[in-house]
Amino acid sequence: MPQPKRGYRGKRHKKRVLSRIRATLLSMAATLALVLAVGLIWWLLWGSSIGVSSDGCVLAEQEDGSMIMTWTAVKGVESYVVKVSWNDEEGSRNVFQATVETNSCALPITADIGECTLSVRTEGTLSRSILKANADLSSGLSNASWYFNEDTNVLSATYTLTDGASCHVCLMEDGNIAEEVMTVDGDFVQISFGENGDLPLPESEYTIALCDTRAGKDVSYIGYASASYTISRQQLLGKDMEVAVEDEDGNVYTFTWNETAGSRYVVQQYDEESSSWVNVAYISTDAERSYTTPHLDSFTTYTYRVVAEDSQGAETESNYIAISEEIVCETEASAIYCTVWPMLALTAYTDSEKTQVSGTVSAMEAYCVVDEADGMFGVLVDGETWYIDSSTCMINLTEYLGDLCSYDITNSYDSVFTVHEFEFPGVSGEVVTGFENIHLADGTFVTPLMYPVADKLMDAAQMALSAGYRLRIYESYRPAVATTTLYSMATSLLSQPIPTETWSGKLLSELEMPANSITTETIVNEDGTITMNETVSSLTYADVMYGGSSYHLSSFLAAKRSRHNVGVAVDLTLEDAETGEELLMQTSMHDLSQYSVTGRNDANANTLASIMTAAGLSPLVSEWWHFQDDDIDRVDSMSSVPVTIEGWKQDVYGRRYRLADGSYYTDCTVTISGKEYDFNSNGYLIE
Repeated sequence: MPQPKRGYRGKRHKKRVLSRIRATLLSMAATLALVLAVGLIWWLLWGSSIGVSSDGCVLAEQEDGSMIMTWTAVKGVESYVVKVSWNDEEGSRNVFQATVETNSCALPITADIGECTLSVRTEGTLSRSILKANADLSSGLSNASWYFNEDTNVLSATYTLTDGASCHVCLMEDGNIAEEVMTVDGDFVQISFGENGDLPLPESEYTIALCDTRAGKDVSYIGYASASYTISRQQLLGKDMEVAVEDEDGNVYTFTWNETAGSRYVVQQYDEESSSWVNVAYISTDAERSYTTPHLDSFTTYTYRVVAEDSQGAETESNYIAISEEIVCETEASAIYCTVWPMLALTAYTDSEKTQVSGTVSAMEAYCVVDEADGMFGVLVDGETWYIDSSTCMINLTEYLGDLCSYDITNSYDSVFTVHEFEFPGVSGEVVTGFENIHLADGTFVTPLMYPVADKLMDAAQMALSAGYRLRIYESYRPAVATTTLYSMATSLLSQPIPTETWSGKLLSELEMPANSITTETIVNEDGTITMNETVSSLTYADVMYGGSSYHLSSFLAAKRSRHNVGVAVDLTLEDAETGEELLMQTSMHDLSQYSVTGRNDANANTLASIMTAAGLSPLVSEWWHFQDDDIDRVDSMSSVPVTIEGWKQDVYGRRYRLADGSYYTDCTVTISGKEYDFNSNGYLIE
């Protein structure tokens, strides 16, 4: 048989080897594909459990002592089998086992079970263990005790911790931990409150609790927040009250104060007349802690305080939790809400810049100032504000200067006009004609004076106070009818003999009189006592008033028109600022005689003169008490009729209508200038 060629066999063998290799590779590829497919399916179903056991679990103790166990969720796993085994001397035995569908399980066992083993595995055919760990289920915190220091507003706690445990301070809400405040490793904790404290002040109260934690390799333990302490905002608020005072424009003050303990705040004003504190405002604890005073009278001292009442709301000193220091407000000059009288009928404007005419205000009618700007008074007219020239108005000094001066307008109730202590018949002790509406029912006086002069008088009054004195005003504006009446009555008096006794009750020997006009007789009574009987020789009023001197009746009383008639003159003296005692001068006030002339001034009268002239007011040589402003020259054009304070009056609370005696309409309906108005019980207009 012929032999094949050698080259041909080699090729066929080579093909068989390659075929086998190809088959092997295909088999390996198929096997690998199968392994990869199975692995992929296994990974999708169970692969996420790999390495989970290293994350461990967290045990959180509940209020009843049971536990909530939480672990890392495994992707794709629908349920877990949880088991707890108890390890003791007899070995290991199951305490609890359950199947759950979440990565959390409630363990109905108490926290003091002791040493145990926790395990979690996935449920199903391919069940896999994802956690197995030993745990010590025992409380790590005990013997907790709280203490609150009211002086420092610090809450502290002491407790006992097991080794390896830390204490956590937590805020509780509805029985659950709402917020962790701090972690403490020791056995003592302090919690401060307030702006720079560990916790801000609560809106109502805090419930603060302690819980312990222990961090192990596989199990972290969180104890239940127990040993709680509830503290209210009221407990944390202090009892020290500090009030800040802001001086607003126009004698208005705003008080603000810090929050303190108490059920509400009360603003009180001290009443000098009753020597007691009067409540003027109530501020709730949830409102803004602020109070703004109404517009206060000029040059008056007001004393306020703020108190915090206890929860009982009893308005007695013993039930105040906090009391501020006294707040003393010393006001300055302000024309707002003062009464003014235009000396002329004046054109009124809608604003202080005179952009539009509103109408005309009547001469000598009382108006209430509600604004002042650019030399103009904004006065109340039929509920509107009209602006008029302030320099042509008289202003009520008792409202404008307040306690800076004292006032005793004797012409309005008990005139002290005399001729060197001798009675001025029909005038001494009487109401001077034209002064009928000056003494008000509340004891105060209407004291009009031209506004520019009032400012000079204010300067004089302040200088007097700095020297320890106060100006006492006896007369300012005098209506023309008073001037003419006084002059007429004095004219008929001059030729009459003076009385045998002084009207004031002074002894004749106390008076400076014409030489040899007084005779003194000593009488020895039956009981041995001695009586001095004084008589005066036949002298007329003219003899006492100006006899032998260069003065005459017109030196003391104007015949027709005086500077008083246009509100630019004032009669006044000095009193001790502390005691209110009037200083002695060379004569009494309104002594119409040569003994009152400034050439006879004593030291006190010279002190008065130096103060008044320094303020820009000029003296009258025949009367030590009289000073006037010579810078105002519109004398003849100005009205001079009796004034009344009757008219509309406004303050921060509303409008009222004031009557001539200073009282107000109350609880009534009244027709004023043809229009009907309703007033409430406080006299304010019901609008």
